[in-house]
Parts: sequence; structure tokens; C-alpha cells
Amino acid sequence: MTDDTAALTIVPAAPLAVAPQIDAGLLTGRIAPNTLRAYTGDFTAYASYAQSAGLPLTDSLTLARWRNQMIAESTYSPNTINRRLKAVRKIMTEAALERLISREQAEAFKDVQGVSEKALRNRTRPNARTLITPDDMRRICDAPDTATLKGLRDQALLLTLASSGLRCSELAGLTVGQLIKISKGKYMLTGIVGKADSLDMPRSAYISAEAFQACQRWLGARPFLSQTLFTSLQGRGRAEQATDKALSSVAVWQLVQEYAQTVGLAHIKPHDFRRFTATEIIKKHDVRAAQKALGHKSISTTSKYDLSGLEPGLTDDLF
Repeated sequence: MTDDTAALTIVPAAPLAVAPQIDAGLLTGRIAPNTLRAYTGDFTAYASYAQSAGLPLTDSLTLARWRNQMIAESTYSPNTINRRLKAVRKIMTEAALERLISREQAEAFKDVQGVSEKALRNRTRPNARTLITPDDMRRICDAPDTATLKGLRDQALLLTLASSGLRCSELAGLTVGQLIKISKGKYMLTGIVGKADSLDMPRSAYISAEAFQACQRWLGARPFLSQTLFTSLQGRGRAEQATDKALSSVAVWQLVQEYAQTVGLAHIKPHDFRRFTATEIIKKHDVRAAQKALGHKSISTTSKYDLSGLEPGLTDDLF
């Protein structure tokens, strides 16, 4: 047995109770003050994600899932995402030296790979925020071939994303039971759990009648019953079959790009759909209506709000 192995046997994994001791302050005096301030913000964002997702702070899988969420739901550049990952890895390395976590845990964090600048080259400015016009949104949503099972699913997904303003992870986690009819021609999604900087309580979001009907066509064509609304497919062409496995946020991100590129639009991301919903609601109504529809805590980003004041059908006929 080596000295390192022996050391591992006497350093227990940190329980959740010690997690609050792990922060960027562990690097004080070891890195430049400006870098420390940046790492403090990065680690705070990571800790907020872990808490909102109900995942342990000291598990490397939590960092991997945070990375995937940033890929799917943010407009962060590859450099920003990689800096955030590096901050968490360095802090966890220091936490192991302080015996707040084991060396094995810290090494697992080092195995979480960063993102490729080439793969995310569309994140560079000025394309990080792309405005989609109503005509372009119609072209994207009409792009799937609804003669196929994949096309039925994808059109339902795109219409739901475009008319609800949901985040990628919110859409990927939808169940059939969340899709309800509230009155003639008016439909909503209930029990939506947002991210850490959104409302604390589950919210609801209205969707267009067109999106609801597309979901019903997809569910009617799917050859099995499942509580998951948008499930993945396996195989290709005529051999393609539906599975009961939920789509991931990354898969949703890829589908949006696939259909945007099909109609000749580059640099489109799921969050651009969310911005589209907000922009069109503001034009048709006002900024407070958009605030409620998207679940922000404030008009600027994050203040509390009450969705009960939102009129049914607000997201109908946006495009």
C-alpha cells in the first residue's frame, strides 16, 4: 500500500454538513484578487445550481450536469464555461488539502472535461443573442416532416418551446400530466420548476392551441404510454422507433439547431426561442406580461411575480 493510498483510507468523504465550508475563500492568498473575485462568482453559481437541482455539491457528476446545462441553456462563451469549470476544480482540489473532501473526490472533479471552442464557435459575439422574427419562427416550426414519428415529436417540441418561453431543461423534463386544457382553446403547462434564479415555487406557463394539438398528435402516434412528454428515438429512417427515455437538454439544443439550419438560419439556440416569446409578448402586451410568462423575479432578471394575473391565451398566435 502506498503512502497516497494510506492517506485515502483516513480521509472520509465530506458529508453535506461541511459543504458550506467549501468556497473560493480557500484560495485566498494563492491567486490574484481579480481572479479570486471571478472564482467566487463562479463557485456561487455552481453551488446555486447544485442546490436547485437537489444534487450534492461535492459530487463530480453535479459539475458535469452543470456544464451540460450551461451548454444547453446559456449563451456563455466556451472561455467562460471553461473558466467556471476550472474555478470549481481548483476549489475542490484545495478542499481536499483541507480534508473537507477526499482526494478521490477531488480527482473526479479533474476528470470533468471542458467544452470545445470549435464545437461552440456560434457562442462568440455578435451571434450569442439572435433575434428570431415571427416569419423565421414559422419556418423553423414547419420544418419537421410530420409524416414521420420524429417529425411529429419535433414539431410538437418546437411549437411548445416557441409558445411557452420554457427553458431547455424545463421542456426536457415535462410530463404528459403537466399538459392540461383549462378552457375552450386555452391550454397550459403546470408544475414547472425553474432554475436557481427563477421563482422558488413551481409555476405554470400557457402554450398555444397549435402547440397543444401538435403534442396530442405526437402522443397519439407514439406506440406506447409514458409519463414523459418528449421521449427519445433510436434507429434511423423507417427503422426509427420511440423509446421511453426522456430527451436531454443537450438533445433539445441539438434539435433546435438542426431545424434552424434546415431553413438556413445559423446561430439559433433554445434560449433564442425564449427571447422570441418575451419579445413578441412585449410587443403585443407589455414587459410585465412577459415577466410573468417567463417566470423571472423581476423585469430585468429576477424579482418575484404572480402568474395568476396572466390571461389565458397570452402566447397564442405569436407567429
